[in-house]
Amino acid sequence: FECSLPRREAADCITVTALGDVFPDRVQAAREAIARDHGQEIPAECCFTGFDAYRQVIDSGVDMVIVATPPVFRPTHFQYATAKGVHSFLEKPVCVDAKGYRTMMATARQAEAKGLSVVTGTQRHHDRYYV
Repeated sequence: FECSLPRREAADCITVTALGDVFPDRVQAAREAIARDHGQEIPAECCFTGFDAYRQVIDSGVDMVIVATPPVFRPTHFQYATAKGVHSFLEKPVCVDAKGYRTMMATARQAEAKGLSVVTGTQRHHDRYYV
């Protein structure tokens, strides 16, 4: 398998297979940007909108999910991804209140028990060239 993506991408040979957002215009803008900038077409049936879009993305068969929603939603989205056995990349901050913190910690233990990878957005700490 040969990858044609530029070497400075966050991860080599990753394919975006689904998108979700509360707002349809944001999904469409992301879809267009990914097609334009990375040559990846995401089928319309894999683009989801509404407050349950995260469930539809996770249920679509993804291996990994990027949780970049407003922080108040991240604990719930991470919890659902973990329950479904999906690896997670969580933007920071991962939570904004005590309840969210407790949910994140309990879910992290569940993810660890399932052998799932969980990575948080720590700026450039995961950029191979930066490190």
